[in-house]
Amino acid sequence: MKVKMPPGKFLGAVRVGGDGQIVMPKEVLELFALKPGDNVMLLADQKKGIVLRREPL
Repeated sequence: MKVKMPPGKFLGAVRVGGDGQIVMPKEVLELFALKPGDNVMLLADQKKGIVLRREPL
């Protein structure tokens, strides 16, 4: 599911695979200039949800 968003923003759904991995959409990888091997921070709160955040350079 993708939703039309303003430039610089993205909203969409991803699927969790059998081994717990998710694949980020190409648009997100390009938006944040992420490459294989880059790290992202995962923030999780049981009540508020999950957020992925690009680590500072």
